[in-house]
Amino acid sequence: MPHIEIARYDEVVFGMVQPELGGYLAELVHEVLFDTGRLNLEFDDGVLDDRAAGRSRLRFYWDKDIDDCVVRQTNTHSRYGYEYLGNTERLAITPLTDRCYITLTTALHLYRGGSPKGPAGTGKTETVKDLGKALGFNVIVQNCSESLDYKSIGKLFSGLAQTGAWGCFDEFNRIDVEVLSVVAQQILSILSSLSQNLSQFIFEGSTIVLKPTCGIFITMNPGYAGRTELPDNLKSMFRPICMMKPDSAMIAEINLFGEGFRNTRILAKKIFALYSLAQQQLSQQYHYDFGLRGIVTLTRYAGQKRRLHSHLLDEEVLL
Repeated sequence: MPHIEIARYDEVVFGMVQPELGGYLAELVHEVLFDTGRLNLEFDDGVLDDRAAGRSRLRFYWDKDIDDCVVRQTNTHSRYGYEYLGNTERLAITPLTDRCYITLTTALHLYRGGSPKGPAGTGKTETVKDLGKALGFNVIVQNCSESLDYKSIGKLFSGLAQTGAWGCFDEFNRIDVEVLSVVAQQILSILSSLSQNLSQFIFEGSTIVLKPTCGIFITMNPGYAGRTELPDNLKSMFRPICMMKPDSAMIAEINLFGEGFRNTRILAKKIFALYSLAQQQLSQQYHYDFGLRGIVTLTRYAGQKRRLHSHLLDEEVLL
């Protein structure tokens, strides 16, 4: 089976990308490119199961029985949150982020938390935030440090439980192990109440309201200095997902396509090769960033330059 052609989208993107339309169009392009790439991989492997491929994606239905929007993925389902966060930039969907979505939605279905793990710059926090936006929930990110105590974290948990928002605790394993022991009991009380479908429960000596949509997620950088090992009872409350190496070339291709470039696959390979060589050959200075964050910044700047100098060739604008 030949590869699915997506070149016909070039003319549309090239002619329509404007500041007021860029966000909407880039989001659509991200979805089209990822779906096309996945179908190409399935054709190459000789395996194409429409039902399995469809079940693994986020699907939105209007349930007439409950008169509400329901989001389904694999064997999980949840109500849409209706939290409007504006037309902000969406995450480029890759096979890694797709697997992370499935892990996190399954964790919520099992009344557990999600725990993406991996080095810095692999998209752990951004994936949680993007999933929250897709499901219509507000995601509150808390950067953890050694100065956090159980009282301040307990106030955050209390707010999440009463508002039904999601909490993403970045660098969670930087918290002292003595504090984590108390935090484990706080999380257990919330998750246990969710599994029992309670509308109220006792938290830190007070009776508070519990919204069933609240979720708790943590991100970690294992192996770094100053990181502590999570207690076993805390580990059991979270479903882990390893995010070690992002699909940088695919992300660069998707972002360039969304910015109106053509021949994005060739350009993305050149960018990825350049940044890989720079990361290997140049000195390891703290202010150097030749990883995914640097590539994304480059594609954004290239898009701005592309709109200002539309008469130039893509290679001249980018390289």
